Amino acid sequence: MKTRSFSLFLFFCPLCLWAQQTYVKVSAEYTDKNEMVLWAENYSHIPHTVTLRFEEVSNTTSAMGGDKRSFVVGTGKRRLMSLRPIDAKRRASARYRAFYELGNTVARPDTAFVYLFPLRPGTLTQCRIMSAIERLPGDDSGRPVGLSLRFREGDTVVAARAGVVTDVNDKARVSQTSGRMFRGTENYVQIYHADGSFALYKYFADAGVLVQPGDNVRPGDPLGIISDGDPSTGGAKLGFMIYTWEEVPSDDPDKMRKRGRPWLPRFWLGEAGEGYPQKSVKYTVEHPEEYVTREMNKKEKKKFVERKEK
Repeated sequence: MKTRSFSLFLFFCPLCLWAQQTYVKVSAEYTDKNEMVLWAENYSHIPHTVTLRFEEVSNTTSAMGGDKRSFVVGTGKRRLMSLRPIDAKRRASARYRAFYELGNTVARPDTAFVYLFPLRPGTLTQCRIMSAIERLPGDDSGRPVGLSLRFREGDTVVAARAGVVTDVNDKARVSQTSGRMFRGTENYVQIYHADGSFALYKYFADAGVLVQPGDNVRPGDPLGIISDGDPSTGGAKLGFMIYTWEEVPSDDPDKMRKRGRPWLPRFWLGEAGEGYPQKSVKYTVEHPEEYVTREMNKKEKKKFVERKEK
């Protein structure tokens, strides 16, 4: 139980680190009609959700004190909203607080999406279901939150779904901590998906990550080389988790608290079709073309087919 508890904590570390960094700036401008225009500029390669909490407004009905408005901002600058004046001779004004979250926290993640196993086709693997021991509102402890997939030493980890790389670490020096039950950090890759969900892939070899933040990946694209692992704990394995943000109550009205909520997705299991992996069952990895190309547009599908035929 203690080992699983520590593993679950580490899964959330990358997401928490991102949440503490600011890649978005909110600013205000005034027009010649005395409108107050609010803008947000996103300096990162990943969409961010900007939430404005209005504390006080003057000479406008476009917002009220206590209102909370959320906007999804892609890379670059976006106009959020305008506060129009009641009295056209005076400026509309507002005092507000801005909060930022990585990704699109407004979207509803597709929890029915079927993922591919993050190994190369033809590889034989077994899974262990990772369970939560922390109780979240509306859930019971022990619910499945991720997978531990058995790898062979030196295997390549590939993307289970299309997305954008948001964060990586391959400098955890895991080779120097082999045999330890707990480590302070791990090598990982974090990927953002189109539906607002995130994937976390863990336990890469030192200097074994092959992607960097901002890279677009398709299903089956290589992400890195798995760590050798510890023979006493079953050898090489990959930790894999899907999660999204959710807002939780806060005693401090000046702060917004978010946490990652994981769930166990369905996978393509090969001969067994779509479903949830079962403990100790061996699966031969398959990446059917219709699953690889699901989130591609027509141009991307055409290029994919052309490359495949060469």
